[in-house]
This record gives sequence, structure tokens and C-alpha cells, in this order.
Amino acid sequence: LSTPKKTRPRALQWRMPAMVDTIPKAMEYALEKELKKRALKRCDEFVRAFVDCSRGRTVSVVWACRDKSKSMNECLHQYTTAEHLEQIKLSYLQQQQQEKDGKHKDVLQQS
Repeated sequence: LSTPKKTRPRALQWRMPAMVDTIPKAMEYALEKELKKRALKRCDEFVRAFVDCSRGRTVSVVWACRDKSKSMNECLHQYTTAEHLEQIKLSYLQQQQQEKDGKHKDVLQQS
């Protein structure tokens, strides 16, 4: 038995450098956290509606706020896809490369 090979979404395959897989785990975790932060910001109205509905409830939140929970989760899922994470990783790598190129230029100018 072989394990399935991890592939990128087809739409992004041609744009993604092979370096995406070389991001350190700690940075990958930070980028995932950033993705969730952005999603929460974009879905703020749905999150607030759910929080307002659930305020003062315990077990009844499950059925009383089901529609608001569903709306919130649909919004969050829309912004936390693998494609969005790949875009954030690519942006990070581009920024790292620009910083590296800038340092390289500084060294050449000093020589």
C-alpha cells in the first residue's frame, strides 16, 4: 500500500513554487492562524449574530441558534479553503524572497 500523494488544487498548481512545502512548521502554523483571523474578520457580522443568539443560553443554543451557526460556518468555510491558505503561503514566500533580494543588493552595493 502506498500513501496518496499530497497535491495542490489544480487551479494553483502551475503558480505555486516547490518551496511552499519548505515553510517551517512554526511559520505554517502562524500562517494558518492568520488565515483564520482574516476569515473571522470577513465573517464578523455572522459571528456577531451567532454570539448574540447564544448569549445567555446553554444547551438550547444547539437548536435555537442553528440557522445562525450554519450561516457563520458557511461564511468561515468560504474563507478557510486550501486555496486561500496556499495564497497566504505564496505571499509569505514572495515577501521572504523580496527581503532576501533586498539584502543581497545591499551586500553588492557595499562591495
